Amino acid sequence: MFLSRAWKEISSVSMVHILKNLVIENPQIRDYNFDVYCSKSYYHHTQLSIWITRGRLTDKLLNSIVTSSRQQLNNFGIKESRDYVLGLNSRVNQYDEKHILKLDFDDVSTLPYH
Repeated sequence: MFLSRAWKEISSVSMVHILKNLVIENPQIRDYNFDVYCSKSYYHHTQLSIWITRGRLTDKLLNSIVTSSRQQLNNFGIKESRDYVLGLNSRVNQYDEKHILKLDFDDVSTLPYH
C-alpha cells in the first residue's frame, strides 16, 4: 500500500533527465555505456553492452534499446529475456578508464513503455 501511494504522490524522474544533469556538472563524460543483463545475480550469464554518445540520449532511444535487446536475447535462445534490465555502467568514456563513483542504475520502471 505504501508503494502504491508513493507512486501516486511522487512524480518519477527519468534516467535521461538525471544523466543530462550529471553531464552538465561533469563535462568529461563523453559517452554512456549501458549494459543489458540479468539482474537475478547475473544468472543467465549473457550480457549486451551499448555505447551512446551523450548528445544522442533520449527516453525513446533507451526504450528502443530495451526492446531490441530483448528481441536479440530471444534470438540467442534465451527464454528469460524479461528478467533482463538496462543498467548504466559507470565508465564515462569508452577510450578512458575514468568512472563515476557509486553510480548504479539498473531499473527501467520510469521508461515510457511501462
